[in-house]
Amino acid sequence: MAASIKQMRASSPDYFPASFWIDMQRAMMSINIVDLSIPLYQKYYSQEDMNVALAFFRTPAGRRMVSVQPFINSIYIKTLAQAGAQVGEKIGIKYKEQLEKLKNQPPSGMDVVVTTN
Repeated sequence: MAASIKQMRASSPDYFPASFWIDMQRAMMSINIVDLSIPLYQKYYSQEDMNVALAFFRTPAGRRMVSVQPFINSIYIKTLAQAGAQVGEKIGIKYKEQLEKLKNQPPSGMDVVVTTN
């Protein structure tokens, strides 16, 4: 997630304040990956499957675990992306007014020259 935030920051306009990115990183890092994962595992694995898998995948249930793991991973990636998008939207709403004001200002340190005809 840190890499995603770094990439978003690099491609965003300069008027986004540092506090925006601090809040974004904190919010992204607060996503509880375990809580997102549990329903997926509960949907596709029984307690028996998990107990057998702990015996180093020597049983049919262990082999099943290996066979469905790529499918679960694809759902997991989408779930994380959705959670990240929700956090991004929330932080964007929080900063919307401030960003709108900053968007219309010249970059700091630059003089504005007004000419008339």
